Amino acid sequence: MANNGIDIKIKEDNSVKRVLQKTSKDIKKSIKKSYTTINEKRLLENQTKLQKVLSRSLNVVSILFVIFGVFLCFCGTISRVQNIPPSFAGYSTMIVSSESMERSGFFKGDGVVVKYTNAESLQRGDIIAFYVEYPSAYNVKSTAFTLVDDSTNETKTTLTFGQFFGVQPKEIRTVAKSNNEFVFHHIDSIYVDENGQRWFTTYGSSNGYTDPWCINEAYVVGKHDNSFFGAMLSKTLSLINDPILIGVFIFLPLIILSFSIVKDLYKMAMVLRLENEVLYGRRKLTDSLCLRLGVGYKMSKKQKMKVLATAPENLKNEYIALLWKDGTAPASIRKHYLRKTILMSYYKEAVDLDKTCKIMMLDGV
Repeated sequence: MANNGIDIKIKEDNSVKRVLQKTSKDIKKSIKKSYTTINEKRLLENQTKLQKVLSRSLNVVSILFVIFGVFLCFCGTISRVQNIPPSFAGYSTMIVSSESMERSGFFKGDGVVVKYTNAESLQRGDIIAFYVEYPSAYNVKSTAFTLVDDSTNETKTTLTFGQFFGVQPKEIRTVAKSNNEFVFHHIDSIYVDENGQRWFTTYGSSNGYTDPWCINEAYVVGKHDNSFFGAMLSKTLSLINDPILIGVFIFLPLIILSFSIVKDLYKMAMVLRLENEVLYGRRKLTDSLCLRLGVGYKMSKKQKMKVLATAPENLKNEYIALLWKDGTAPASIRKHYLRKTILMSYYKEAVDLDKTCKIMMLDGV
């Protein structure tokens, strides 16, 4: 451009235009990325009755495993805090720490389970787990007590609420915190003191001599349980000491449950997506996908009215039936479409009659 002999060149600045174009592209890209396509095949996949039963059973078993694993962790935490063997419902598990019971079939490193039993039910020869309170247990003289005739075979067990959930009596918790020796031996003799409390002398079957202590009944954790249930429980409670197996008990079932929950959430999200498409007229409520998934029935009253208002005229009746399956449609709507249905049926009959008359006239009837 020339002005008074001076050439002026004006260069068009397209920076704003480029920014706008880039912003527009970014917006379109984000919208496209956020758009969730509906996987109809996955939504409509049918499970056989056997698959449904297996799926539900797997979920139930997973939940039970998680609950059981939490219980194991709970009992294990209590036992570690109290420095005592893991315990639940009166059963405690321990590891044999010496060779003193090999003649009785218990070797070092073996896992055993003991069951809490009232002191009055214990007899000579029974195998018990107990704490040796040092040094008082070594200073007790059994000769000061009365020897007991253990002729009874009756076994009594009275658990407190705390013992059921692995909380041992105060005396055992106190002696355990002091890191006293925990022993698994036979009962040699039973005595009773002037207060009615029982005391036990013990021996290891492989030692060949009586232990140098006398144990008060308050420090006895339990009697060895050699039943099938006791053996199985011993193996189960021993899992508390194995963090890998605890992980299998808890985390594997949690993963299975998570997959099941994610699958259900995905299906719920897709159904909501379908409802939105129906609500904004992008899909008909009478589509096979909507029919099979029951879309629309759980919509709010306001949403149902909006869907009905935008429904094609020839599908209004079907929409009402699908949106209010149980007949809870407002009375005004039901009456209106009932009258309309009756009138349409009359109109159809009239049209058919008129056609018939015209055909008859043409035929000269």
